[in-house]
Amino acid sequence: FQTKLWDPFQHPQYRHAPGYYEGNENCGYRFSHNFSPQLVASKGDQPGATVHDLNVTNSFGIRDVEPSSDPKQENILIVGDSMTYGSALKHIEDTWPRVLNRILGENGRHHLVNAGVPGYNTFQETCLLDSLLEEFSHSSSRMPKTVILTYFARHWERDRFGKPGMT
Repeated sequence: FQTKLWDPFQHPQYRHAPGYYEGNENCGYRFSHNFSPQLVASKGDQPGATVHDLNVTNSFGIRDVEPSSDPKQENILIVGDSMTYGSALKHIEDTWPRVLNRILGENGRHHLVNAGVPGYNTFQETCLLDSLLEEFSHSSSRMPKTVILTYFARHWERDRFGKPGMT
C-alpha cells in the first residue's frame, strides 16, 4: 500500500518552484521556512490565469510577514485553509487577515499573521497550530496572544491529509 499526499499545487493553473512546501509527517505538508522564489501562473494552461504574490514564507514557514517582536503589539495568529490563505486573490494585501489587520492595526496594538494553507482541513490546521506554537515558544517575544482558527464546514468529511473520506 502506497500513499501519495494530496498536492494542492498540482492544479494546472499554477507552477511553483521546488521547495515551496515540504512534506510533514503529522500535517501532510506545510510551507517551507524562508521560501522566496516567485510563483507564476502557467502560460496557456488556464484562460485568465493570474500571477500571484502569495508565495514568500517567513522564518516560521508562514506565508506572511514575520510576527511582531514589539512588546506594545499583540500578535494574532490566524490559522486556516485556502479562504484564509487567499488562493483566489492576486495580492496578499487583499486576504481577509490583511484587511482585518489594517482595521485593527490603526491603533498600533495588534499585528495579524496569516497562517492559512490551501487544501488544509481542520485536523491539519490544529496540527500546524501545535507546530507553530512549539516554534514560537523559542521566540517568546513573538508568541501570539490570540489564535483564530478558521474552518470550512465540510472539512470533517476529509481524512487527516485532506483526501475525501472520514477518519
